[in-house]
Amino acid sequence: MLAGIVDYGGYFWTSHAVQQMANDSARAAIGGTTAPERLALAQSMFDVQKSEYDFMTPGDLSINLNEQTDTYQVTITFTPDDGSFDLIGALPGMPTTITRTAAVARGGY
Repeated sequence: MLAGIVDYGGYFWTSHAVQQMANDSARAAIGGTTAPERLALAQSMFDVQKSEYDFMTPGDLSINLNEQTDTYQVTITFTPDDGSFDLIGALPGMPTTITRTAAVARGGY
C-alpha cells in the first residue's frame, strides 16, 4: 500500500510540475512580437523552470509552441529515462509519458 502511495504520488507531483512548466512558458510567450521571438521566450522560461524542479527525474523533456488564430498553445512532454513511474510494477494505469498543454489568449480578451 505504501509503495503504491509513493508511486502514484511521484507521478502526480511530476504531472503537476510539467503542467506548471507549460503554464509559465505559455505566459512568457505572450511578450513576443514574432513567432520566433515567442518560441524563444517560451523556451527560455522552460529552461529556467526545468532547472528549478530538483526532484524531477532525468528524462526526455521537450517543448512545442503552436500558434492558433486566437491562442498560443504550449505543449510539454516528459518521458523519464528510468521508468520511474512504475516502482513496483503491479500498479495499473501508469503512463510512461506525461504531456501537458497550456493556452493563452492571443490579442486580448
